[in-house]
Amino acid sequence: MKPDQQSSVSLNRFVGDDEGEALPNDAVCALLEEIRKKQYVGREPPDIFTRSLEHARKFSTLNSEVKLTEIREYFLTRGFKPYEYSQLINLMPEDVINAKALIPSLNYKSDSEIEEGLNFIRDHQTF
Repeated sequence: MKPDQQSSVSLNRFVGDDEGEALPNDAVCALLEEIRKKQYVGREPPDIFTRSLEHARKFSTLNSEVKLTEIREYFLTRGFKPYEYSQLINLMPEDVINAKALIPSLNYKSDSEIEEGLNFIRDHQTF
């Protein structure tokens, strides 16, 4: 299996059938960690790879693939788009007003749906 195939196989656990699905920082971090372990055994990865991994680690707040999967399922079963829940995780707005300002596509959702979603994310975060 080629290195790019290894990465895409791993990606399947974070995305559905939509190839254009957005990823939260936590998923990016997990994928980069896996690539590092498989492709850079006994050697240093390129600087850009290392910086990307450091950035993803810095902004990851869930630190668990199980939590990420639970959040993904929560939002998808409630009709949120993958881009929307990924951005809610990444940006973690303080309230519904900020969520709708930062992610205008959320305007079709009720304030209570968004607030419940934000609370669900907060309950799963680890700092």
